[in-house]
Formats: sequence, C-alpha cells, structure tokens
Amino acid sequence: MNCLVCGQLLKRELSFHQLLQFLPIIFSDICVECEEQLICYQEEVCAGCGRPYSQESLCRDCRRWQGQVSAWMIQNRAILHYNDFLKEWFYRYKYQGDVRLAKVVQEKIRNFYKDHSDACWVILPSSPQNFAQRQFHPVKELLKAADVPFEEVFDYIGNGEKQAEKTRENRLKMRQPFRVKENFDLQASKKYLIFDDVYTTGATLIRGKEALGEHLNIHTLNAEEYQIQSVSLARDVADYG
Repeated sequence: MNCLVCGQLLKRELSFHQLLQFLPIIFSDICVECEEQLICYQEEVCAGCGRPYSQESLCRDCRRWQGQVSAWMIQNRAILHYNDFLKEWFYRYKYQGDVRLAKVVQEKIRNFYKDHSDACWVILPSSPQNFAQRQFHPVKELLKAADVPFEEVFDYIGNGEKQAEKTRENRLKMRQPFRVKENFDLQASKKYLIFDDVYTTGATLIRGKEALGEHLNIHTLNAEEYQIQSVSLARDVADYG
C-alpha cells in the first residue's frame, strides 16, 4: 500500500509489542515523514480563537469581535497547525474532492475526541450550491473517517455565498446562515461542540454558536447550565485584509 499523501510505499512491519497486545492492529494510511508534518498545538495560543499567540490574552482578530458578540462565542480551539503541508492536503481534500484524504487526519481528530467525548458534537451545513459542486460534505467525512459520532442540528438558510471568496470585512458582516432544526431535541446534552475544518475569521463558527445559543435561550440561563464550544481542525493565520 502507498502513502495517501506522497505516494511512497508503506512498510507493514509488526512490532513485538503489537503482537503481545492481542488487539486489532490498525496500520497508518500515511508514511512517517508525512505524519510528522501533522503538528498539534502545544505552545501558547490566543485565549479566543486558539491561534499561536503569546503577547496578550486575545489576538487582533478576536479583539475585533469584542463588543459585537458575547465573549464565549469567540472561544475556539484548533487541533493542528495550518502549515504548508496541511494547506496542500486541505486543497486536495476539499477543493479537488479526494475524499480518501480524510483518513490522513483521522487519528488526530480521534485523539482529540477522547478528551471531549462528553459533548454532543455537531457540524454546520454546507450550502446547497457547495454540496452540488463537491458532492460531499468535507467536515462530515472527516468525523466519519475518525469514527466520531455527531449530530446535524442546523438547517442552512444563507444565500450560498462562498466565504473563501470574501474579504475579511465582508466575512465579519456575514448574515446568519443557520437555523436549528425544529424537530431536534437539544435537551439530550448540556454540552455542545461545533466542529469545523479551518477557522479563518471565525464568522462561520460564531454564527453557528449564535444560532444554537438563541435556540437554547442561553442568555437567560446560568453559564454552567449549557456549554457551547467550537473546535476547528486548523486555524488559518493569514491576513485576509
């Protein structure tokens, strides 16, 4: 078998430790060299969006959100560095439609889930236009590959405009594109985690939290009663102007 990313032949060698475990043996779908390019955050990060940051509690992006939304809506955590390797992987996966590449990050997502399995994981819907173009939901396939259970609690009510084609200013002005489904029972859990692929300005995730918070009437509830968190696979630190 070949590495899903670079194509080099993968070595399938069992260690003595693996043989003694008497457990199902799962081989990686990528080579060691590519695996080393998937770097999890370990350094200081912004208390809001989770980007690498050590100067103040909030980065410039998050300070722009202050005064516009509640503090809890800004908070996000990213799993992986959005380095050149991950950018190339993301382009091939999401925009060239190579769904097999979801397996590349499955272990990283699965490991993060182990520490957050008490939350109800939810995803944001694609616009009908994006789904028609791609024929798959990128975030849904990531969680399916990682065996992470999730719920689809939102309907899409936006205008179909692509966020990737907008400037930062226009992203920040995004109108609410999500609505919680009327028949979904959100009382099944008191902790919710919205998962997305790449955090840029935060507008998409913040609108998702906003819709979920309004549905739960979170503004009148004790902060400890409900928790709405967000996690992105990566955090894009580029300046979108």
